[in-house]
Amino acid sequence: MAGKLAAVQAGSTLAERTYQALRDSIELGRLLPGERITERALASSLGVSPTPVREAIRRLEQERLIERTGPRTVRVSQPTTETLHELAYTEACLRAIAARFATTKISDSEVDHLQQVVDRMEKAATAGETREVLRLASEFDQKLQDASGNEIITALAANVTAFGPSRRWRAVNEIVQHDQTTMMKRLDDHRAILDALRAKDADRVEHTVRQHIMSAADYFITAAVPES
Repeated sequence: MAGKLAAVQAGSTLAERTYQALRDSIELGRLLPGERITERALASSLGVSPTPVREAIRRLEQERLIERTGPRTVRVSQPTTETLHELAYTEACLRAIAARFATTKISDSEVDHLQQVVDRMEKAATAGETREVLRLASEFDQKLQDASGNEIITALAANVTAFGPSRRWRAVNEIVQHDQTTMMKRLDDHRAILDALRAKDADRVEHTVRQHIMSAADYFITAAVPES
């Protein structure tokens, strides 16, 4: 396991950094679904004492990302398809609520910036640049979440994210490289969100964002996560 986990970054508390390193390792596929690990091995790989590891594991257990198998052993959760759909729906609802809040707070210049992001996303998709499409899609989502001004909803949505970066990458790559019809539908969704934002139509923004996120769920669920 040495050298395999995400590094413990500087800043914040040691417990928080350890938690984030473990969570990133799960989302990035460095710790695979069903993989069994011990507190001691995790502490050794991260270069920390067992105490912050135990605190991090408790949080990850609450988020259902890790399951305890013994007094000092855990394994990475292997959620069922039904659970993934439920998590995706929960995340979609939370992000849609945040987008609803953003409708009355976002400025015209911020909406103009989101329009530019979507325009660049279309150019990247046409050029087959998967990484740029993924980066711009993430920028769009983050800007919209930030505009909500509601850190609690944003944090809750992040904590129920069903799909990590590896799975998202493979799904988006499949769409960009082999399914232009779906790619154009995704872009149309973004434009529909922009139209609703400009109209200050909170109901339409919330509905469109929720449907947009849920429509990606099947792609994310079926995308295979590569082994590290």
